Amino acid sequence: MSAVCDTAFLAKSIRDEQVWDVLNRNLFFVKNAVKTSEAKTSDKIDLYDPDQQSVVLQAREPSLNTLTKVSRFYGGAYDLGSAFDLAVNYGQTEHNVLRVARGTPTFILNGAPIDIGDHRGTVIGSLKKIVWTIGRKFTFTERASNETLTLNLRLNVFGSEMGVVIGDKKVAGIVRKWKDSHQDYFKAGKFGYALWISPEVEKNSQLRQALVALGVAQHRIIDASLRGWQ
Repeated sequence: MSAVCDTAFLAKSIRDEQVWDVLNRNLFFVKNAVKTSEAKTSDKIDLYDPDQQSVVLQAREPSLNTLTKVSRFYGGAYDLGSAFDLAVNYGQTEHNVLRVARGTPTFILNGAPIDIGDHRGTVIGSLKKIVWTIGRKFTFTERASNETLTLNLRLNVFGSEMGVVIGDKKVAGIVRKWKDSHQDYFKAGKFGYALWISPEVEKNSQLRQALVALGVAQHRIIDASLRGWQ
């Protein structure tokens, strides 16, 4: 690595403790940051800490090609299942915390895998949809250990929450109508949904990274048949 590249990398680096300070939190309020007057050629998503009432993560797509931007602009069927590359940064800085990306759609039955990268740019694991199964399920495979977990996505009877279940434990949820702590702030801030993660999920773990990634990119990862609640 050249001195110039090394300096550029260090300028955008972030300490491990800062990364995990955010990822170890158990509640985020999520908002679509694309303005109504703005042409949507990429996704813009802000995650707030309801205790601090401030942005702690921003997800942007700085590396999209022209064809994908056109798909974003037209939306609907043109954008369904398209490639995405969400860089999730710390607060309103350029310090990367996570990256969630899917390549160009393929003709493979269950589609291209979704890669999850850490703040160093290393792919730590991938999500892949399971096709021949009851309900909606994804596998999360850790790159280092090759260990695989099955994430079962379950919509509640009211259609307001999508729970993430591993085994017999509900480990996270994406809630459109939040009615728990900080309910007034959620309503006043006109947030799209809340992402909660169980405190039982191990801190500083790849599973936490995967759950935050799923919460950020849920509109890209989960197919339309389950997203009818959005």
